[in-house]
Amino acid sequence: INCDALDFKINQKVCIFMFNPFGCKTVLNFIKNNISLLKNSHSFLLYANDCCINEISDLSNVYKRDSIYNLSIVKF
Repeated sequence: INCDALDFKINQKVCIFMFNPFGCKTVLNFIKNNISLLKNSHSFLLYANDCCINEISDLSNVYKRDSIYNLSIVKF
């Protein structure tokens, strides 16, 4: 899918998302736009170079984090 992540809304049930870094504004907008589906489907987000992990931890649960490689698994 080729689109702007600021406005992207998930239209199907998917359980795993992978993305590599956007700015915090984009990450937060993506999560807020899709929070219902993410939580209802108990989705996981695999987050590489997790520079905004503190900002999104209010919206989700950080399941695992590797601070050496800045990798996170976030559970909704």
